[in-house]
Amino acid sequence: MSQGVSIKGLVRSFGGKVVINQLDLEVPYGQFVCLLGRSGCGKTTLLRTIAGLEAVDAGKVIAPEQKSVVFQDPRLLPWRNVLFNVQFGDYENTASRIKALETLEEVGLSDHIDAYPLTLSGGQAQRVALARALIREPDLLLLDEPFAALDALTKLQMQKLVRDLCKIHNPATILVTHDVSEAIRLADRILVMRDGQFISDINIQQQFNHHSAKDILALQERLLDDLQVPLEQRQPN
Repeated sequence: MSQGVSIKGLVRSFGGKVVINQLDLEVPYGQFVCLLGRSGCGKTTLLRTIAGLEAVDAGKVIAPEQKSVVFQDPRLLPWRNVLFNVQFGDYENTASRIKALETLEEVGLSDHIDAYPLTLSGGQAQRVALARALIREPDLLLLDEPFAALDALTKLQMQKLVRDLCKIHNPATILVTHDVSEAIRLADRILVMRDGQFISDINIQQQFNHHSAKDILALQERLLDDLQVPLEQRQPN
């Protein structure tokens, strides 16, 4: 597969504190990568740097020009309807309108084009944000904990939707999450960050059998160990 993201020796610091330390990363098109790590480990800074929202102190970041970001907050314009929010910046273009309608169909909101954000559920609002990201046919999709504020059932539905759409559109995808189960459910590859570096790089497709409950449990325990989650805080299986 051709290269989507290429990072060499990335350094990012704030106020003299190094947040990302000599990081290397390669993510090809079509690969779904999940970044796991405790708060403050550098994963969101890494995502924002790849998106071009943060400066690079040292090293090199190469990412596709055509990229989209979905945040935890949908960031919709409350005074504009769903269709406008998806077409944002290109509302008068007929071709854009057709593409927006197709994308809203993909995310299951074709009957909500005239609705306003304040009338939507949390899951529906995130579907609009996802449609807004996908309408641009990005080569790189960056997801910053987009399901964190959703209830358990809606979260599962959104996870499946994102995974299915990524298989259709085939961008390089990087998802930041705290949720080990989410990472296992979605990822082709899981990276665990600690102190601005990767301490684990697990290719699930190569190393684990998704159909084996034993392998899934072993992977979960390995990730919880990497995240330094105490045994007493782990949910019983």
